[in-house]
Amino acid sequence: MKTYKRTTMLWIILVVLSMQTHGALFAFMSAPFTFIFLIVCIFNLIIKKKPPKEIGIKLLIITVSYLVIAAVHVVRFQDARKHAEFVLTRIQAFHTTHGQYPANSREVGITDEDLRKQRLFYDNQQGNPILFYPATQMPFDTYSFNFKKSKWEYRSG
Repeated sequence: MKTYKRTTMLWIILVVLSMQTHGALFAFMSAPFTFIFLIVCIFNLIIKKKPPKEIGIKLLIITVSYLVIAAVHVVRFQDARKHAEFVLTRIQAFHTTHGQYPANSREVGITDEDLRKQRLFYDNQQGNPILFYPATQMPFDTYSFNFKKSKWEYRSG
């Protein structure tokens, strides 16, 4: 197992860093190094005649690491979207009933604290409602609801 200690520790660090909110950036930044690592593995397999089992285990560690990172961010995205859809449903119901969008989230029974907990932002300045939340993968990116088109839009920072 000593052979895989460095590889395992390196990928554990990557997973821990990448699982943070907006941490997928670390996974994207590690991609070129991963590609170089894969070339070295192929070189070791073909030229140095290292055992395929050793290379296979390292590749398995890398694959599992990226799958864990992806799974965490998919779950976070789904959770954030679920909360945003809940708020949006309330806002749209208010609009249907009153013919205008609420001035703030409190008018639909959602406190500012509730929005902050879920990292959502709603404002209505001069009849132009804004509802958005930060993307769970990348810093400075957001998902914002376009009330004119009635759809969510991804906005990169």
